[in-house]
Amino acid sequence: MSVKPNEKNVGFMIHLIHESLGRLLDEKLKPLNLTHSQSSVMAFLRARKGQPVSITEIKEELGVSAPTALGLVRRLEKKQYVSVYTDKRDQRVRLVVYNNQHLEPVEKSFVNASSVEEQMMSGFTSEEREQFIEYLNRAYQNIR
Repeated sequence: MSVKPNEKNVGFMIHLIHESLGRLLDEKLKPLNLTHSQSSVMAFLRARKGQPVSITEIKEELGVSAPTALGLVRRLEKKQYVSVYTDKRDQRVRLVVYNNQHLEPVEKSFVNASSVEEQMMSGFTSEEREQFIEYLNRAYQNIR
């Protein structure tokens, strides 16, 4: 099998991995009525353990624009995965919290995300996985 010129380009390969991961996650999350982007919001909220999160914090965590973050939150609110309310101290700030009524599908989404990551990393030793993550973090810090 010959290697295409773009397959030696790091940025292009990261793009392909990103696109493939997104597609696989969307396929696995479809029965749960979630997208991988929505699942990322839910993962962030879960990590905050019930603490309210502003849409600005979601935007920064996911590295998306404010309108994209707002759109994700609105769709999750419509599906009743989250609740959104105005901060009492600052009426301009919208706060988002995880809706505990939908824990099971959200937990399944995290299992699906883990299985996709395991699929991607199959054949890597523990040491190679650690190095891979270290290299990706270093590359990210270099261009941040």
